[in-house]
Amino acid sequence: MTLPFKLERGHVVADLDGGRWLVDTGSPWTFGRVGELRFLGRDRPVSVSPMGLSIEEISEEIGSLPGPSAGPFHLDGLLGCDLLAGLTLEIHWARGELAFLGQPADTRSAARAIPRTEVRVGGRTAVAVLDTGAFCTYVVSSLVAGLPRTGSRKDFLPSAGRFEAAVVEVDICHDEVSGTVPVSIAPEFVSSMLEAVGASVIIGNDVMSRSPSTRIVIPECR
Repeated sequence: MTLPFKLERGHVVADLDGGRWLVDTGSPWTFGRVGELRFLGRDRPVSVSPMGLSIEEISEEIGSLPGPSAGPFHLDGLLGCDLLAGLTLEIHWARGELAFLGQPADTRSAARAIPRTEVRVGGRTAVAVLDTGAFCTYVVSSLVAGLPRTGSRKDFLPSAGRFEAAVVEVDICHDEVSGTVPVSIAPEFVSSMLEAVGASVIIGNDVMSRSPSTRIVIPECR
């Protein structure tokens, strides 16, 4: 299945089952305004509020982030790895096309289905989470030790609320595209989340969209 999408507020937003859904390969959970989503020909149950936050609150938080397009932002749901497990996503950034390839796994235990890959940060190899739910890229502090801070950036995580992170500039090579980009230094709670999945970097849409297309394989975890 191939769908058009828009990169809004730095997030991948596509029309699914008549609603606006944020496609989030960094989230283990799917949730929305209603308890069911028609996805790839199947009716799939979804949570309304798995982390104590509704999709309305998520929409409001994303809309409140600073930037040239800040303002009202509407979502009907967030599509996470519990429904994406077993699929391969192909994102064609310039064309605004998102393809779901393969068959989804019959699982609801997708904490380990978060997609990972190897990247190079400042010449060092690191394991990274490929997160279409992240508008910016994060690295743990040890990968950028000694680099000068160039500013800070505000962000929001459903599991942690609003926070602010320091920014540095570092060379990142992902998907054979290399260049110096501003990245956020992961706060302690983000570093702990990364450690739990064996990673030290979150590659966000700011880095992924530098390539013409991105292929993300979502592990199948039963």
